[in-house]
Amino acid sequence: MIRAILFDLGDTLLNFEPMDTNAVVRQGCGEAYKQLQLAGCKLPSEARFRRMNVWSVRRALLWSKIRGREFNAMQVMRKHAVRYGAPDEDAFMLDVGWHWYQPVVPYSSIEPDLISTLQLFRSRGIKLGIVSNTFITGAILDRHLELMGLIEHLPVRIYSSEIGFRKPHPLIFNAALSAIGARPQETLFVGDVIKNDILGAGRLGMKTALKRTATNHHNHCPANYCIHRIADLIPIVLPNCEAAASVTVRSTDPVRPSPALRG
Repeated sequence: MIRAILFDLGDTLLNFEPMDTNAVVRQGCGEAYKQLQLAGCKLPSEARFRRMNVWSVRRALLWSKIRGREFNAMQVMRKHAVRYGAPDEDAFMLDVGWHWYQPVVPYSSIEPDLISTLQLFRSRGIKLGIVSNTFITGAILDRHLELMGLIEHLPVRIYSSEIGFRKPHPLIFNAALSAIGARPQETLFVGDVIKNDILGAGRLGMKTALKRTATNHHNHCPANYCIHRIADLIPIVLPNCEAAASVTVRSTDPVRPSPALRG
């Protein structure tokens, strides 16, 4: 019997459109630069500021791969910001970090029946959580989830940027199982990356569900289940649920954050 579901985040719960990464980085860096200017920081040119920070993140990414550990981009940004005279305060740094990250938000969407599906699971006593590989600090991702209307449905959120280890390392899965209060054999892990999500969770004894995407559609499915959307989990998790039809909606349009909430 499945008592808990752990989800990957990107391309599992949050779907992302293709984006011009360089343009998004330029925009985010520019917004962060403005916040530091307003704080009275003594900054180099915006172009140099962007190059220095992008290079620092790339170096941290490389070093994290060599060490097999995760890093937190907030720490990289904070180091530079304090050097420029920014206040070394959590609230200020998170605000700057959000301005840097925020240009990504308009490219994200959720399935139109995702929230009703999560509500159904919780109403039946199924525990829900997230396990995500990310170098973005958890508080910023939480804000994104809040804008999408998801955070209240996912009380357990484990980010590699906070844990220090990435999937498929067992430590991050075990941290999530401990936080959600479930044993591996009664937990279903849902993700889109075979190595990190399916094989990593499966090695610990969790049941697994692969969400099909454009990047894994032609791969062999080693998971216990294959799905195309989160609502496909209902007959798997709640096979006798009479309310399954209630989470089906006619609209096929993805749900995006309101423009008024993107600031």
